[in-house]
Amino acid sequence: DTTGINDLNVTCLVITESNEPIIGTRNGGIQYWDKDLYRTWRTPFQPIMGVTALAKGNNGRIYAVGTNIDLYVTTNNGRNWTQLASYKDNGNISAFAIDNGVIFGQFNSKNLRYSSDYGNNWSLTNLPDSKVNAIIKTNSGTYYLGCQKGLFTSIDGTNWAQHSRFKDTVVEALAYKDGFLVASVTYYPPPPNPPATPGDPVPSIHISIDDGASFTKKTYPTNGPLTNKLLIALNGNIYARMNQMIYKSTDNANSWSTLNISGFGNLTVNDINVDAINANFVYVATNKGLFKSQDGGSNWLYTKLSYLTQDTLNCRVVNVSNDGRI
Repeated sequence: DTTGINDLNVTCLVITESNEPIIGTRNGGIQYWDKDLYRTWRTPFQPIMGVTALAKGNNGRIYAVGTNIDLYVTTNNGRNWTQLASYKDNGNISAFAIDNGVIFGQFNSKNLRYSSDYGNNWSLTNLPDSKVNAIIKTNSGTYYLGCQKGLFTSIDGTNWAQHSRFKDTVVEALAYKDGFLVASVTYYPPPPNPPATPGDPVPSIHISIDDGASFTKKTYPTNGPLTNKLLIALNGNIYARMNQMIYKSTDNANSWSTLNISGFGNLTVNDINVDAINANFVYVATNKGLFKSQDGGSNWLYTKLSYLTQDTLNCRVVNVSNDGRI
C-alpha cells in the first residue's frame, strides 16, 4: 500500500526486526510503515532528504545516508534518527560490513575508519590514504584489504601492514571462502619518459589456498576488462564481474567462461551476487531489473521486479543474507 508516501521515487528499502518496511526516497526523505498505531506511511521527526542508501545491523540499528553525505542511525525502527557527528565529511562514503558488528568506512579515498559495535563508535586506522576496493576476513581472523596501493593485512582492524605480494599494484577485488582467497590485481607500467601517461594496465588473477600466506598466479579471462567484483560460491566456483561482462571459473581460475543474459538489448550489469544456501543460485542486478540463475549462470530468469507502472526497475545492487534473503 503506497497510500501516504510523500514521494514515490523510492531509492532504497530495509525491513525492520518487527517486519515494518522503511524506505528512502529521492525528494521526500525517509518514510516508515507504522503497522500498529496508524497503519500508514509516516515521516520521522528528522527527515533526511535525498536518501541514497539504507542498511540494517544485526542489533536492530538501521543506518541511512543521503545526498548531504551525513550518516544517520535509528534504534527505534525509523521513528527517530541521530546523526553520527563523528562520521561526517564532504565526500563519498564507502562502507564494508564484515560480521559481528564490524564495519569499515571511508571518505574520499582516505581516512579509513573501523567500528566494532555496529557503527556506534569509530576509530581511525593507520592505512595510508588510498581508495579501498575490498575487505575480507579469513577464518583465522585476519583482515585482508585491497586498495590502490596494494594488499594490506590487519589483526585488529585498526593497524594495517602491507603484504609482501602485490606491491606497486592496484588490488581491484578480493573474495574468500574457507581458506580459499582470490585476488584480482592490476599493474600499471610506469611511463618511459615521465610525465608521460603510464602504459596500458595489465590485470591478473591470483589465488591462495593457505589463508593468504602465499599466492599463485592463474589465468585471467582473455581480453577481460578490469575486475569490479569477485565471488566464491559454496561449491568453489568463482564469479567475476568485469565492467559489463560476467565470467565464471569452475577450476580455481585456470579457465573462464562468459555468462550471457540473452533477450534484452542494452543491458547494463550493475552488480552480481551468489546465494548463501544454494551454490547454483546466482543473482545479477541490471538496468532492466533483477535476474536469477538456478543453474550457475547457464540460464536466467527475469524476476519482474517492477516499480509503479513501469515494466522494470533499474536494480543497482543485490545483497544476499546468510539465510538466503535477497
